Amino acid sequence: MRILIAIALLSMLSACNTIAGVGEDITGSANWVKDKITSKPVDLGPSSSDGQGESVKAKPASSN
Repeated sequence: MRILIAIALLSMLSACNTIAGVGEDITGSANWVKDKITSKPVDLGPSSSDGQGESVKAKPASSN
């Protein structure tokens, strides 16, 4: 019985490290995304706002 309790306690302690690691990964990912969003914008080519791109119009929904 004592062995089972000891194993359970050890597994709980290792789970804390795993959860902390996941938290660090999420924080790192969030910081990376924030840096990418706030960095210099990337030119994705012509857009419809500059008059050179094609405009796309929605078709009306059919009434069946």
